[in-house]
Amino acid sequence: MAGQVILDKVVLTLFERLHFLKDEINSLYGLINERGGDAIPLKNKVERLFQRTRNLKDPRDSFSDRMTVEVRERSHIEVAINLMSLPIG
Repeated sequence: MAGQVILDKVVLTLFERLHFLKDEINSLYGLINERGGDAIPLKNKVERLFQRTRNLKDPRDSFSDRMTVEVRERSHIEVAINLMSLPIG
């Protein structure tokens, strides 16, 4: 349940604010480990996702004033779809 709550937050969070969820995501890793799971595969995938969002964000900064709301929304949906397709566990 905690994992789903954090995933929901990630999906609803804008690119530029994803780093604010890092502590909550780290707590999820701890919870997985406490329950005898291995959080390393998830941690690696999340770190790759954060790297991808940083890579996407940098070039977009110069275009952000010209981006329409629809383009921003579509980008946000693309990240959400990618997150939902990540296997957990």
